[in-house]
Amino acid sequence: MGFLYNYMTIEKFANLVKTNKWIFSDVGRTNDFRERGIDYYSKFEKENRGLLKFACFSSSWKIAPMWYFYSGNYTGVCVEFSIEKLKEKYKDIEIEEIKYMPISDPKSWQSNIATFKDYLSIKTPDWAYEHEIRLFYTGEDDSLFGILSCISKVYTGHDCILNQDNVNEFSSMIAEGKFKHAHFWPDGDVSSW
Repeated sequence: MGFLYNYMTIEKFANLVKTNKWIFSDVGRTNDFRERGIDYYSKFEKENRGLLKFACFSSSWKIAPMWYFYSGNYTGVCVEFSIEKLKEKYKDIEIEEIKYMPISDPKSWQSNIATFKDYLSIKTPDWAYEHEIRLFYTGEDDSLFGILSCISKVYTGHDCILNQDNVNEFSSMIAEGKFKHAHFWPDGDVSSW
């Protein structure tokens, strides 16, 4: 596993380019109801308030439902991050692949959950199509600043429109060789600029 992928709208990407920082995910807004509701959350959230932060990624840029749900139905982008660069730049991170486990087997969940990170590394199988990987951070910062240096490639969806508001800085970063760009087409083809 050399890369992490994050699907986002063009507006979110333009903000990422402008601010050069990654904001962590909020447990209260996750898509798996289990993460927001049961006793584990109450227990670990109190013990770990503010100490453990996380960000959600995928293992591939080719996941059609992710393009639909998170990239505005192919109008956004999928950003590829180098794990090697992330680990080099941010010393307080760990990367975990999500385990998808049926909620109908609470004993197996209990035996796999000893920490808040364990709790946040398990989801129900309904979400397996996301091929989710989570980045966990235990440092003091509220965001990962300087994240643009960890981008290796940006895939734009086939209906993504780059306009004056979002293309200038993006284009100059490509021209300077900071990262590569590819355009993702509906048939799965990819073309580079």
